[in-house]
Amino acid sequence: MAPLNARGVDQAYLVAGLKLAQVNVFIYDVEEDRFTFQIPHSDSMGYKAGELPKTMAEWKSMIHPEDWEVIQLQLEGFLAGKIPKLNYQHRLADKHGQWKWIDVQGEVIEHGPEGLPRRVLGFTHIIHPRKMLEERLAESEHIFRTVVNNAHEAIFITDPDGRISFANQAVSELIGYAAQELIGKPILDLVAPAERKLAVGSFRKRFAGQYAPSQHQYHLQHKDGALRLVEVHATLLELPDGKLKIIAQLLDLSDLKEAQDSAIKYHSDYKVIFDSSHEAIFIHDAQDGSLLDVNQRAMDMFGLSKEEIKERNIAGLSWTADPRFSPAKAAEKIRLATEGREQDFEWLIKTKDDQPMWVRVHVRKAELSGVDRVVSFFSDISRRKQSEQEKDKLESQLRQSHKMEAIGTLAGGIAHDFNNILFAMLGYAELAEIKASQGLPVEKQLGEVKQAGIRARELVQQILAFSRRSGGEKLSMDLLPVIKEAAKLIRSTLPSTIEIRFHLALREAVVKANPINFHQVMVNLCTNAAHAMANGGLMTIKLHEVELSSQDAALYPGLSQGNYAQLVVEDTGHGMPPEVLERIFDPFYTTKGPGQGTGMGLSVVHGIVKESGGNISVYSEPGKGSIFKVLVPLLSEKPQTEIFGQEELLRGHGSILLVDDEKQVAESGRDMLAMLGFRVKAFTKSPEAWAYFSQDPSRYDLLITDLTMPQMTGLELAGRVRSLRPELPIILWTGLDIALDRAALDKLGVTELLQKPPLIRELSETVRKALHQD
Repeated sequence: MAPLNARGVDQAYLVAGLKLAQVNVFIYDVEEDRFTFQIPHSDSMGYKAGELPKTMAEWKSMIHPEDWEVIQLQLEGFLAGKIPKLNYQHRLADKHGQWKWIDVQGEVIEHGPEGLPRRVLGFTHIIHPRKMLEERLAESEHIFRTVVNNAHEAIFITDPDGRISFANQAVSELIGYAAQELIGKPILDLVAPAERKLAVGSFRKRFAGQYAPSQHQYHLQHKDGALRLVEVHATLLELPDGKLKIIAQLLDLSDLKEAQDSAIKYHSDYKVIFDSSHEAIFIHDAQDGSLLDVNQRAMDMFGLSKEEIKERNIAGLSWTADPRFSPAKAAEKIRLATEGREQDFEWLIKTKDDQPMWVRVHVRKAELSGVDRVVSFFSDISRRKQSEQEKDKLESQLRQSHKMEAIGTLAGGIAHDFNNILFAMLGYAELAEIKASQGLPVEKQLGEVKQAGIRARELVQQILAFSRRSGGEKLSMDLLPVIKEAAKLIRSTLPSTIEIRFHLALREAVVKANPINFHQVMVNLCTNAAHAMANGGLMTIKLHEVELSSQDAALYPGLSQGNYAQLVVEDTGHGMPPEVLERIFDPFYTTKGPGQGTGMGLSVVHGIVKESGGNISVYSEPGKGSIFKVLVPLLSEKPQTEIFGQEELLRGHGSILLVDDEKQVAESGRDMLAMLGFRVKAFTKSPEAWAYFSQDPSRYDLLITDLTMPQMTGLELAGRVRSLRPELPIILWTGLDIALDRAALDKLGVTELLQKPPLIRELSETVRKALHQD
């Protein structure tokens, strides 16, 4: 068959091949700023032919904001002829708004008269799965290093050539070398010279796949020249790429070995060493394993006399009910030691107080006064086991922290969008109020408020989880209006098959809490109840006062005697079995299917109630619904409220340039400022605002700009404006809750920061302050 050339390949096959490879091909005309030919991404991006943007600005709107700065620098160098080829990676929004990683490569296929790029041929390749894998591998490596470096046991890894490729902190503490000194060092250099031949043989057998004991004892040379006896547990590890490694754990036996040898060698001091040892020591007959003697520590450990212990023997002592630590298995360990097979293992026993205790048991055959005996040494390792459990708990909290951070990032973005909506709602509402008092028509303003309300409602439906357990400062607040407001919000989202009934026995319930947090408690409890009644039912919300005696308070962890407000949310849903009730407040525990819940709702409720000095409990049975009860301490003081009077608006004068990429925000801000007496020119595109300003920089007295905008941010716009008018005051307003560098803002001439959405009075005060008209 004759080879195919490019012209002989059917374009349909070419397109299909590129889609299969997840490659997008484009030709970009620099002068016209247009992508003239594109083969869309594969279905994983969701676009069809003709749907992708055609200009660089449109492409920028799809690129992750954090990636644009690096891309912009490379594009500027490439289009200026300083960089021969494009090569970068960034995140791109697919058709459903999800970020996916792509790789971009491009080069010039046609130059203009001045030698600069005129047409560019480029390829983009979807690398999202690879990027996600790299991030997961990086996280796994971080967890591995954290766990291993905090382990009490010394751990190192060697390559096939015997050189150390990893050593944790415990290794450094054991032999005196810093971790960086050990990397690349032959492991045999650390073994005592007399034992190196044995170590080499075991090392080679293990890498050759031959049998070699996994447990050895060697003397390692400390950096100061001293020898340390260690027990080495080695395991051959095969990596996914086929490479072989040996991972070894070192147990320092120097002190233990010295105590054991002293007890056996110096028989004249036998009783002193024997009874003063911190280890429980048992001496057995080497023939039948019967117990001959024990030391004082053994008697203290089990709470029995020497005669009682000898009568029961090792197998008859008080072990736990765990079958892994049965008397029969203990007897088997002793039997193996009588055959000269040294035993070393961890064991769980019961102390004289009937408490579990972890011990490390070393059983060896030894000669005492010329007679063969078997000696068992029990060392208490309960603290080490406890620290390991605490370390596992901390690692679990770390994983939860990473998830919380992701949830917090999501909630922050929603809050930003919500602030923009609230800006328009509050601005138009205040304008309508003022116009109505003057007898002017308010239909336009009310229509905008309604439209913003619809947008807010749609946004609320997108909130799937809450970002933090704490919602801010606690104050004296009345629970009653919070309950009613939350119930009203929930009612609008429930089907008509669910009925809500109220039994509110208190006219006022003042507690020390955060209103936003308790609104969240109500929403979560009511939402949880509604989910339990998919086929309809009755939700009952109660609020009444209860008095707890000291005996009653003892039933609720963390509560004391006193008066409490009791909030009850009851449903007639499907109920919950005991195994679900046990974990109902655990983070990320959910009985819902994928995409129906995060498992965070009740965990957050539990945290908020605890932070407010209260208690939450639940009662439920399968088929009989659920009852959630929240107790919060009642206060005798009045609730803290903010009273806003009808203050006269502070008017001003001057010309203002206002820039915000949200049309409603820009228009409502313009109308509010005009109402205050200012002349306002509003833009929704920062490049257009800059172009208009640069035509006559002296016409404006003040710039008000949003922080985050496409094409040109508020800080970029501020910098350009100040280059022409260094003295011009600038107000930066934003709906984002982020920390901004005050020194950097001063350098850009940002006079004031204003949080969106502001009330018209706040806007008036800030503008007058910036213009020194106050």
